[in-house]
Amino acid sequence: MLVMTAQHVCAQIIKVVDKAGEPVPYASILTDDAKFIGYTDLNGELSDVKGADRINITHIAYKTKAVETRSLHNGLVTLDDAEFNLGEVTVKPRPYVYIQTYYRLYYYSENDGIVYYRAGLTDNTYDTVKKKMTSKTKHIAKAEMGILKVLLGAIIGSKVDENSHISTNTMEQRLLKRGEAAKLKITEVAPGKKLITDFKGNIGVITDNRSTHQRRYSMDAWAIYLHKIEAEGKTKKLGKVEERQEHKKNKVENDFFVYRIDEDGNYRPEDFVMSQYLTSYDTEEKDGSTDHVIVAVQVFTTERAYVDKDELNELKQKNKMKLTYDNIMRFEKDHDIPPIAPVVQKKLDDIWKKDKTD
Repeated sequence: MLVMTAQHVCAQIIKVVDKAGEPVPYASILTDDAKFIGYTDLNGELSDVKGADRINITHIAYKTKAVETRSLHNGLVTLDDAEFNLGEVTVKPRPYVYIQTYYRLYYYSENDGIVYYRAGLTDNTYDTVKKKMTSKTKHIAKAEMGILKVLLGAIIGSKVDENSHISTNTMEQRLLKRGEAAKLKITEVAPGKKLITDFKGNIGVITDNRSTHQRRYSMDAWAIYLHKIEAEGKTKKLGKVEERQEHKKNKVENDFFVYRIDEDGNYRPEDFVMSQYLTSYDTEEKDGSTDHVIVAVQVFTTERAYVDKDELNELKQKNKMKLTYDNIMRFEKDHDIPPIAPVVQKKLDDIWKKDKTD
């Protein structure tokens, strides 16, 4: 009991909020040497910083913040919005909507640092007449080992491309359809705030940030997936999924989306601003030690326009870019892409330093 009491006293709860005081779900908490501590939950809380004196709090939609844990009042940390927004675009009577997205992926191991990195540009074209979206992606990738690059590209490459495309229906429609079997509901609990629930409880939150004209979705993607299978009565499939995931302990998987909304709260596919797919888990190494793995895919809209066929071809030609590491770093700066946490960026730079134009 004395040991348990001491552990409880030492545990320090962190609560991360935005300037309006709203919780920030799925903020990553890292040490100064990029050791992963954990994520905040849907209430913006992390139950224990594991004795770290200094932590780095990072989230795709907010500026990274480093704080001394002892200096915090009741563990409260306030984050500022990242300097990345999507301005209004004039709707024109054109047959096509062009949306360029930039994405980056990193596979991070605590034991080995950044193991795999990939970045690319996707030309998304929405045909307003045929109601059809087409997409074409070019990317650049680097890994510490050539064979690992090939394997990871084969395993998660299609998921990256899929996540870099714009969907043609609203997030609410996709969620309700996806979670129909699990009785998924979206319920307004306060002005500008909705909860996403299913038959097992709360699995997400939707908030409107009126100052930036943004709607933000934070969802426990892994729970949505598992609850759907369970609700459909597919016990055999659920068993297989759990068996396949046996080597991934303490798995967390979440999705975060941002759309630009008008004053009435409406948006179109081309109002997509950014998204993040994030998963982490513990895995046991051959020597019996444990490694912690994080895989993140982040997507940002960098250009959008209503165009005819000639204007569409002209835009695609203009946006062609030779994909080198130096070029994508410059592209991120020129387009105000929110930076990766500095402690992680340093590790990323290390795998490119031998040949940055590879």
